[in-house]
Amino acid sequence: MSSSFPQVDRNRLISQASKQLLGLQMPASWHEVQIGGDTDFGFDLLVHVAVDGGVQRAFLIQLKGTESPRYIADGETLSYPLKDRTLNLYATVGCQVMLVVAAVKLDASGKLDVAASKIYWQWMSAELRDKRGGAFELGESDGTTSVHLPTRQVLSPDLDVLPHLESVGDIVRAGLTLEDILQRSQALVHAGRRPFILQLAEIASHKPNALTALLQSGHDHLSADLPPEAHAIRALIRAGRTELAETELARLGPQGLGPSASQQAALLSLRGKTLVQRFRRSEAIELFEQAYALDPLPEHLLPLAEMRLLRAIDDGDRAGVAAVRDMLSDADSDDGLSLRVRVHGFLNEFAQAQACLDRISPTEQWMPRTVLMSAQCRWQDAIDTVTAAEADGNLSAAALTSVQLVGARAAWCGATQGVEPLMDGSQLPLSGAVGTKLELARQAWVLALKCLKGLQTLGWSANTEVLASTVCGVAPLLGHQDEALALMSEAAAHRPEYPELQLNTELLAVMAHKPEHALAANLRQPDGMDVLTRRALLLFELQRFSECQEAALAIARSAENPNDKTPMALAVGWAAAHRLGHLVAATELNQAIDARPAWVEQRYFADFVRQTTLQPAGESPLDALRVGLVQHPDSWMLAANLFLNLAVSDAAAAAEAVGLARILRRNALLNADEAARLVAAHITLENWQEAAAEAAEALQRFDADDRILGMAAIAQEMLGRTGAAFALLEKALALGTQRLPAIHNYMGLSLRLGRVDAVRAALDKLLALVTDPVERIELMRLSTLVYLQQEQPREALAAVEALGQLVDPSDEEQEGLFINVFMAATVGGSVPSQSLHTQVQQRIEAFCAKWPNSKLFRLATLPDEKEVFNVHDLLDPLVGDSRAQLREFESRERRASRGEFPVPFILRPGFVLHYIGSPFQLWEAAMHARAEAQQFHLNIVLQGEEAKSADPTREVPILDLTALLVLDSLGLFDQLFEVFRRVAIPRATVAFVSHHALGVLASGASAKRAKSILARINHWVDRIDQPSAGLKSKEAAVSAMDVWCEYSALAQRATWLNYCDDVVCRAMIQAHAPAARSCTTIDFLDLLDMGDVLAEQEISAKLALLATWNVGIKVSDRFLIASLVDAWPDGEIGDASRRADAFREHPLFSTLARAIWNPGKSVPDLTNDMVHLLCAMLIHPGSNADSAAAVLANWFTRVRLLRQADGLGWRLLCYPVLMAIKAMPDEACSRLVNVLMRAVSASVPEHAMSVAVEGEVTEALGRILGSVGKKDRSIADDLLKKLHAAMPVGTVDGDRLTAAYLAEVRR
Repeated sequence: MSSSFPQVDRNRLISQASKQLLGLQMPASWHEVQIGGDTDFGFDLLVHVAVDGGVQRAFLIQLKGTESPRYIADGETLSYPLKDRTLNLYATVGCQVMLVVAAVKLDASGKLDVAASKIYWQWMSAELRDKRGGAFELGESDGTTSVHLPTRQVLSPDLDVLPHLESVGDIVRAGLTLEDILQRSQALVHAGRRPFILQLAEIASHKPNALTALLQSGHDHLSADLPPEAHAIRALIRAGRTELAETELARLGPQGLGPSASQQAALLSLRGKTLVQRFRRSEAIELFEQAYALDPLPEHLLPLAEMRLLRAIDDGDRAGVAAVRDMLSDADSDDGLSLRVRVHGFLNEFAQAQACLDRISPTEQWMPRTVLMSAQCRWQDAIDTVTAAEADGNLSAAALTSVQLVGARAAWCGATQGVEPLMDGSQLPLSGAVGTKLELARQAWVLALKCLKGLQTLGWSANTEVLASTVCGVAPLLGHQDEALALMSEAAAHRPEYPELQLNTELLAVMAHKPEHALAANLRQPDGMDVLTRRALLLFELQRFSECQEAALAIARSAENPNDKTPMALAVGWAAAHRLGHLVAATELNQAIDARPAWVEQRYFADFVRQTTLQPAGESPLDALRVGLVQHPDSWMLAANLFLNLAVSDAAAAAEAVGLARILRRNALLNADEAARLVAAHITLENWQEAAAEAAEALQRFDADDRILGMAAIAQEMLGRTGAAFALLEKALALGTQRLPAIHNYMGLSLRLGRVDAVRAALDKLLALVTDPVERIELMRLSTLVYLQQEQPREALAAVEALGQLVDPSDEEQEGLFINVFMAATVGGSVPSQSLHTQVQQRIEAFCAKWPNSKLFRLATLPDEKEVFNVHDLLDPLVGDSRAQLREFESRERRASRGEFPVPFILRPGFVLHYIGSPFQLWEAAMHARAEAQQFHLNIVLQGEEAKSADPTREVPILDLTALLVLDSLGLFDQLFEVFRRVAIPRATVAFVSHHALGVLASGASAKRAKSILARINHWVDRIDQPSAGLKSKEAAVSAMDVWCEYSALAQRATWLNYCDDVVCRAMIQAHAPAARSCTTIDFLDLLDMGDVLAEQEISAKLALLATWNVGIKVSDRFLIASLVDAWPDGEIGDASRRADAFREHPLFSTLARAIWNPGKSVPDLTNDMVHLLCAMLIHPGSNADSAAAVLANWFTRVRLLRQADGLGWRLLCYPVLMAIKAMPDEACSRLVNVLMRAVSASVPEHAMSVAVEGEVTEALGRILGSVGKKDRSIADDLLKKLHAAMPVGTVDGDRLTAAYLAEVRR
């Protein structure tokens, strides 16, 4: 029976975690006071905000916590329920209230997981305003309301709430000030206790136009004797409410605004301004002239002057502009001076313009200053001025919009300055002119968009007409035509009388492929040759053939001069007439085309349109365009139409498209569709470099085009630049792409890189979009495995259940897949529901009954415990003769253990070693194997010559799996990028690492190693190329053989520096590609040394680790010497014998010594190693002879125990010394002899050292010299001469040396 105890309240844990998270993320300037207990009524903290050490503001916080946050609006908003009575308290409390919601994640012990938790905030005044229409509105419901917290509003230590609190304070102070003003008014009578400002608010809610008129008339110069109606009409005009203003003017009746001259002039002026907004400038000028004649004041002069200025500019009438300058000579108000700046700027009278600018009030200078800079072609200065104006909080919305308009036009002028127009010389191509400055164009778009939004709030004033051409020019250039069209269409519908607005809206709609929008704008324009021409083309595209024919006939019968598109309009009309069977009309249109010989190339276009429309048998419409291009090879029109109709997925068509693009680019930049088509053509042709370059160029303009982003990713991936490809696809997904190839590619890269969360996101998108049952089965399989990787067993089992509903039980492959996925989902101990378990058991029985010999799934029955059985009997039906296979494995392993069966390291599992499953397991085993177990060992050193790079740091190394294993184990992966600019890892290798890091069965040290490597690959993914050899695997999962084959194929191309730590692999590559340059971790350590990335002693430690792991290495002398740095205390005296003992006990030196002087080497090789080491140690005269002797003694002690050194005796010790004497300068001979004798002393027990032993060594030297003399007397004589300098003739040692030499020579 179990005992009962008090239970921990989960809500309490969440509350504690929320408070902890708030404390961690709270800004340091917040000083909180807890509002504790049961009487907080909806508040938890009172926060004082300090500024420069002093508390200046305060607000309240209500803290909520949750483990299951509800996100809406694609994750952009957190929804949280609050009681309506609590919201009522927030509305009346009189202090700003911040709602803080902590979305906490607790670990198994109930503690806060800070990294996985987030905390969001929102001002409740803003939420009340959104929910109830006002921050102080009360609700009558007693239920709950979901409040919304933007997820971008994450509470952090750098959150600055001061601007919001200061703004609220300013509003409160302004309200109190207004109340004081109203209370002091003699004309107002108190209405009880109700404040005047409350009465004003109520009136304003019923008559907002009156309040708007009052606000906007603050700077008006209208006479004081005007009635309130004048100010109201003026406000409506300024707000762009033209129709309402006209209605109010009509209501005035015959008396107007009054009988006085000033009142009559004001009425004329107001009527003139409504005509300006209707774009009836001539009529407006007449009214302004009458107003100014009646009342010659600046407020009537300025609109008259402005209209005359615009007319003169439109007419190119410089004298007219000069006349405006003269009529404004006495205008000295801010508005008058501002207008004079515009006039002087147009006339290039910059000194006069600057003088006028200097006289304007500083707060009113933004607009004229921007105008002047634009007139002076100081484009960037004009843009910077707009930026400064935007930061000035004192500008009205109308004033700021006007400044942004001038800035947008200035930026666009700068962007297109000096570019080539179209062939007719009058306009720029809609897709963009060659030579357009893109950075200025981007700034033009930003300002134009802001201006459009400002004009929208202002009721689409006449400035919309001024901005239209800039928007139409810049938006398609940068791929923003859809965004621009949404606003421009609204403006065009609101202002049908603006001709430039209608034209540019039409053109924008054409570029956005929305012919219905284009036609709507076209129909608002007065009929004429240009308008009808465009209309006929639009009607044809919309398949409104009857109307198209009528428009074309109107063109043919028109007396107006044709334009460059007239023949195209006639051609589509001709095709429409044929489609309708109106042959008379078709004949008339055909004759209109034939009547002009100059339109011969349009005949080919007409044939193309006819064939496309009628689709006659045996004719290819595109051939008409091709024939035309043969006759007119520079025809942009024919090339453009052919280019846009080619199926670039076909290789021949793709090649044709690439050639056509050259023609198109002579006159204009490619638009987004053309650029995408060209990139697709290069992809079809597998011109990956060209595809990447074209896509990169296109994305400079169309950075939000998910088509181009997806294709750019393909090109980058095929070039091996996986990091760049992944970033491009991430951006496409962030933009909300619905393109299946892009999402599939993103998922594929995420799988290879092991980015599980990204795979999950891609899977969810694909499952929402894909309907094909077979593809959904594969997606659900992946979904299950990803849930398992995310440690979400419940979701994994739910996915398995959904998969079971998708598959066809009568299909062996589908049903087998389902059963295996179920097994994978439950292998970790996850318990399925009883219904799912029962269902799967029944399906397994049915599967095995129907397909008993299936390769996908089989049942095997184990005998009873009492029954003797052999495991081979179970295996044979599955794998064949398992006993024979095991014997073959054992034979291979025996040969490999003796070094007689060279197999690449990563291929040994499953081929040499049947009990090791992967290269990762083999590497872990090799690190702990016995020294003689060569079947496990990795050998880096190749005995023989290898092609090396003259300057490896300038190359890109391509790393194999063994290099990755070694670098990760040594902790050197990151240092790669301190030596090399980029590195390459084959695509299959990365996929193999990912599979072993994140596979369903991945576990233990090998999975940990794979995860570590994968983490470093992801960290440096932007600097790691991932090339592929294009080899096709027979299996779904990448195998070690796939990895090896791909690396070998890539390495043989000699494109990269082959960084491989497996000597067998390098030897096999070298056999096929002798010129291929190689590199190993040993070489890399040398580069780290030369680059001062690691010290020599650090490198010695790395080499010692490799030796400890049984890796066959080569150690440079300087690294072995460096390993002795701390083997003997500095300054301490000690002879060779004591030093030899210390060196032998020093772990770093002894480990490296075992690696260099290993039993697998021959005596000559071991001797050569010692010769080089002696020369390196004694090359400096000040080096310590005892240390050199100690090293020599250690070498001798180790090597003389080897079987191949039997019988050599002291000669073994003498060989390296004699060879060093030969190699070094004569003066080193005495030191070397001294080192030899000290090494002898260190090599024998202390009591055994004697003169006799020294004599034996001397005689050994003599005998060796005698043997040399028999073969080459000159070498022997030279060595004897050097030795006599150290052991002169006449001394005991000298005579003994000579005697032994002569005796050996005579023998």
